[in-house]
Amino acid sequence: KIENSRNYIALTFDDGPNEYTESILKILKEHEVKASFFQIGAKMRSHPALTRRVFAMGHEPGNHTMTHPRLPELESEEAIRKEIGDFQTLATEMTGTIPRVFRAPYVQFDERVWAVLDELGLPAFHAHVWADYKGDGDLADPAIASAHAQAAAAKVKGGSVILMHEREITLHYLDEFVAQLKKAGFAFVTVSELMKEAKPSS
Repeated sequence: KIENSRNYIALTFDDGPNEYTESILKILKEHEVKASFFQIGAKMRSHPALTRRVFAMGHEPGNHTMTHPRLPELESEEAIRKEIGDFQTLATEMTGTIPRVFRAPYVQFDERVWAVLDELGLPAFHAHVWADYKGDGDLADPAIASAHAQAAAAKVKGGSVILMHEREITLHYLDEFVAQLKKAGFAFVTVSELMKEAKPSS
C-alpha cells in the first residue's frame, strides 16, 4: 500500500500471458484502465504477439521470473540471478520497455533474492488487497460473482496495490470490480506510477 494524495490505486495481474489475457485486456480497455502485468518469461516467449499487445496498450511489464520457481529453494544466487535477469533481458527485447518492478513467485524471498534485486535496482511488491476468489461458490452464478466483486472492492483503500491472476475466474468479476472502484472515486495507475506518487514518509 503506497500512500498518496490522489486516491490512486494499482491493479496487478500475475502469471500470464495465457488464453485469458485477451479478455482481461478487453475489460480494461472498456474501462480505460491501465494495469501492471507480472508475467512469466517462458509464457511470454510462447505468446510473443500477445505479450507485445499487452504492453502496446500501455500496461506496465513487471518481472515475475522466467519459470515461476520458489526462488529461496534454488541452489545458488546465480540461479536466482538468471531467473530474474533473463526476464529483464527478454521483456526489454519483446516490449521495448525495461521492467522496473518485481514480484516474487509465491511472494517468497531470502537474502540472496534481495541481493540480486538490489544489484538490478528492482523494487519488489507484495499486495495490499488479494482480489482472487477463494470461496466455494460457482462464479458462473452472477449473484456470487457480484458479491465477490463488491466484497473485494470494499477492502481497497487509497494507495492499494491489488493482486489478481490471469485466470478464468477473474473474468467473472473483473468488470464489476473495476466499475465499483471507479464509482468509489479511485483512479487506476501502474505500480511504477503509484510509486512516483508516494507521500514522503514522516
